[in-house]
Amino acid sequence: MEADGLEEIEAGGYADAEDYYVSGDEFGPTTFPNSSLYNGASSDVRVGNISAVSPQMTASVGASAVCWSADGSDLAKLIADYGRVGCSGECHWDFDADGDVDEEDLANFASIFGR
Repeated sequence: MEADGLEEIEAGGYADAEDYYVSGDEFGPTTFPNSSLYNGASSDVRVGNISAVSPQMTASVGASAVCWSADGSDLAKLIADYGRVGCSGECHWDFDADGDVDEEDLANFASIFGR
């Protein structure tokens, strides 16, 4: 999900400065855009504590009680793909290759980038 909520990248468009989450931004159930799945169901995904721009950026990411830090580029891909269904290999974080990015993939992401 892009920070501006327009989903231009997902639609094959170009990225612009408003698409990126920066230090101080948050992403979650009550933000705009929010972290609900595309079908409107709650995902309870939360992203915060995004670090300042640097070669190695971090953020706190969580779903329910799970929380970890991740590289900024990996985090951006996870956010963009989370909740997608029918990816057919196009999703970066479809760990179990079932065509969607869901809680199982989020758990795999956490196990790789756990703190």
